Amino acid sequence: MTFSDSKSKSESQAIGLCWLIEGLGLAVVPPAVRSEAIRGARKTTNRTDGTVLEQYPVAYGPTDLFGHLRFAMRYEPIDLNVLVAFFEKVGRDDFEAWVKSEPVGKYARRAWYLYEFLTGETLDIPDVPPTDNVLLLDPALHITTTGVRIRRQRVIDNLLGNREYCPMIRRTDRLNAGQQQQLGEEAKKIVEGADPALLARAVHYLFTKETKSSFAIEGEVPSTDRTLRFVAALGRANDFDTSDKQAFVELQNSIVDARYAQKDWRSIQNYVGQTASNYSEIVHFICPRPEDVPSLMDGWMRMVSRIEGGRVDPICAAAVTGFGFVFIHPFEDGNGRIHRFLIHRSLAKLEFAPQGVLFPVSAAMLRAPKAYDAALNAFSKSTMPLIKYEMDDQQRLTVLSSTDKLYRYYDATPQAEYLYEAVADTIRKDLREEIEFLEVFDKAMAAVKMIVDMPNARASLLTRFILQNHGTLSAKKRRQFPELRDEEITSIEQSIRASTAHGDEVMANNEFDQFLKEREAKQIPIRSAEEVVAQGAASAWQNLKDATKALIAGKTFKDNPFQWSPYPQYYEDFLTLKDVAASFIDKRIRNSDSLKYSISFDRHTPPPAPDSDVVGQFTVGESVPSEVWSLEPRAEGQNVLWHVRELGKNFTSSELASQVAIRLVKQFEAYEAAFGR
Repeated sequence: MTFSDSKSKSESQAIGLCWLIEGLGLAVVPPAVRSEAIRGARKTTNRTDGTVLEQYPVAYGPTDLFGHLRFAMRYEPIDLNVLVAFFEKVGRDDFEAWVKSEPVGKYARRAWYLYEFLTGETLDIPDVPPTDNVLLLDPALHITTTGVRIRRQRVIDNLLGNREYCPMIRRTDRLNAGQQQQLGEEAKKIVEGADPALLARAVHYLFTKETKSSFAIEGEVPSTDRTLRFVAALGRANDFDTSDKQAFVELQNSIVDARYAQKDWRSIQNYVGQTASNYSEIVHFICPRPEDVPSLMDGWMRMVSRIEGGRVDPICAAAVTGFGFVFIHPFEDGNGRIHRFLIHRSLAKLEFAPQGVLFPVSAAMLRAPKAYDAALNAFSKSTMPLIKYEMDDQQRLTVLSSTDKLYRYYDATPQAEYLYEAVADTIRKDLREEIEFLEVFDKAMAAVKMIVDMPNARASLLTRFILQNHGTLSAKKRRQFPELRDEEITSIEQSIRASTAHGDEVMANNEFDQFLKEREAKQIPIRSAEEVVAQGAASAWQNLKDATKALIAGKTFKDNPFQWSPYPQYYEDFLTLKDVAASFIDKRIRNSDSLKYSISFDRHTPPPAPDSDVVGQFTVGESVPSEVWSLEPRAEGQNVLWHVRELGKNFTSSELASQVAIRLVKQFEAYEAAFGR
């Protein structure tokens, strides 16, 4: 079976794996590296989409089928996805004849071993006589294991996996740059330089942050119980047995709603998609068929064991372990959280993370969701065009073709590259900054207690307020500390600024502010909707008034200034614009601790003369009637929104402040028109 060169040598022509794909019409995911023969010098082009174009002088161009296979074995990264399709297409007799023609050639031996490895068939070829062993994968092109010697072909099998499951990771400039950073050593130096007691507090926070971030990626806010269970699981990650199916079932049961707990791998076809405006489904990712899941997971489990004993780069091992799991999607729910849990397990098991320390990688994923999505989509984008499926009117999807090899043999390079950058981010941001935050906070706390011997809880609260406000205590927060004298507050502020200063700058930059917000937010327990409203309505009401004051400060309309409560009234909180006003009214509901909130838009009389005992008053019954908005505080997540019954809409406090100011201007225009002013 001979293939001759059909193109003029003046043109570029695919060679190696891409020639096999095009020449044999293989329906496969295109390899990331494309080789071409051209007139000209050797050239490498790294494309923006992550693919690579390797161009060789025309002399390199093979002239027959097995010449292209030999070229691939010699110069290109091994791609099992292409080779398994090639071996199924090419005749066994032709392949045997080629190997027998060069039985000790190292490239033929590589191809021969991969044929038997991928097909499960033993060729009618005698074992190779004693000679030097050849590495199956070139370590200059791939991430590899230490390898196992195969006597039959005299090769060292340094693949990451096995016949049932074997992803590949190519060495790229981006990946090499990540490895050169020595991130593990950087993390150890950060930890070794920290006070043990302070480190213990930082680690506790990082475990909680990872848990909440992992759930947040799925759009969930875990209950306190589920949070504690996941934190506990993360604490035992190093001991989690990835070869035990029951361990996965128990982990899944602990992190999902009890109604969706499973006792086995999934038995239905699932997919990831979104509903369009016409209620049809837009499919982004199709999971393996349920009948393929058991063998995929068996292969995945054996791969994990192999890479953990094969001295594989820890972050690359974590990438194929964690992302490989989520691509198989063995459960109906909980796959994403388990995938991120497995990343931590790999980093701990391979001793990349310092003992007892966790890098909250999910926080990095949550901060940069586009990069995380790109890593996931790199797989789905390549496989989706090759999957034939149909969807019924109940949005149930059926896969119509064999797809298992798409998940068994894939290029995991994009996921490894991404994970290196995510781990670097979480070490330098979450780990380093949490430790630095605690150091700064402890210094500030000590400065407070040197001036006033306060209870720890009060001192901590005061310290947070001052740090959050760049070294000063706001007037609003000042009211929470009536026991402190003004001169004590001033002294505390000065001491905190001095204790946290770096040169002439206070440690209160944007990143530090974010730390403080996260630190405070993590201490807020998850509350029911009723608790959110009961505990937050009064604060939201004050926020509404404060937002309104801030919004209109210094503003005018037709040369008339907006003013806040310019003279005494029964309701002291109101906004005026010449002859109209918006009154902020709260009244206690009879036989209840709750308040009834409303905003009334009215006309008011001019301010009284200085020597008069009469104060201004609001009037009703004018030609332009008053208007009242009835406000109901409602919970959205852990926040309070305002539902305005008359408008039929919900608003945040700042959004409602804008609506109040707009409505007041319209009321002003109506009165001006009615009275001809």
